[in-house]
Amino acid sequence: MSSGNSGSGLPRIAGNIRQILNENPPQMRENMLFELSVLRDDLELTEGNPDLPQLGGSYAEVRKQLRDSGIGGYTAHHIPSAKAQGAKRKENRPYYDSLPTVAISIVDHWDGTDSYGGRQGRRHRSFLPDVPRSDSYKNEITAEIEEGNFMNVVRNEVYNIRDRFGNDYDGGISRYLDALEAFLQDK
Repeated sequence: MSSGNSGSGLPRIAGNIRQILNENPPQMRENMLFELSVLRDDLELTEGNPDLPQLGGSYAEVRKQLRDSGIGGYTAHHIPSAKAQGAKRKENRPYYDSLPTVAISIVDHWDGTDSYGGRQGRRHRSFLPDVPRSDSYKNEITAEIEEGNFMNVVRNEVYNIRDRFGNDYDGGISRYLDALEAFLQDK
């Protein structure tokens, strides 16, 4: 996807986030990094549940750490979803592998995150017959990213994890935020 205007006067940032950041004014990157620092302060993260792996980093790093440590039952959860960031595992593996993730249990990933498996269209249907429902949560967050609200999506997804699981994954979220900062700074 190319950058440009989304119709709202804001730069489009769907697709390869790193590429789009490089194609837009440096102020966009600076604003995202500022929003990230505010989010980090607002979260007041703990060390997380000591009985759970507290891993965060690029998809490739987290997968390797889980595999090398022999920890089973956990997966690397992309925030926002890889698809919303323009990453398809088979089509652009290096970019997909570089996206920041947090390790969460497979059960929590399946049952507790809003972005896993495209279930949102089935789970969160409108109760009013006159209100059209979105095709999927991923389409909604992709649209929000296209409107220039990448960090808003990140904030919502991190709070989604905190709302559902309390402080259990705080250590991993902290490492995810470190990885996101490095990802946003990387040119």
